[in-house]
Amino acid sequence: MPDHVYLPRGLMGRIDCRVESNPPRTYVAWSKEGRMLDFETVQHAKVNKHGTLILQPVILSDEGQYSCRPYSPLGAGHSSAPVRVFVRG
Repeated sequence: MPDHVYLPRGLMGRIDCRVESNPPRTYVAWSKEGRMLDFETVQHAKVNKHGTLILQPVILSDEGQYSCRPYSPLGAGHSSAPVRVFVRG
């Protein structure tokens, strides 16, 4: 993953989870600032079938450091390198 990403405030933003998994991942978990994202409290966020984190609309509080971790039938894989998200606009 890149070390930083700029997302447009008020529009849709996406952060791809670029990690390898063997066997293929069945689930991707995202964390922000080292804490798992709770999609009940962060209702404008979701993870698509490819493991990409979708933020819609992007808000100022989305700024921070994110990482993802793939899961497969054999368990958890290694976490991705962290990416720093900046909100602009």
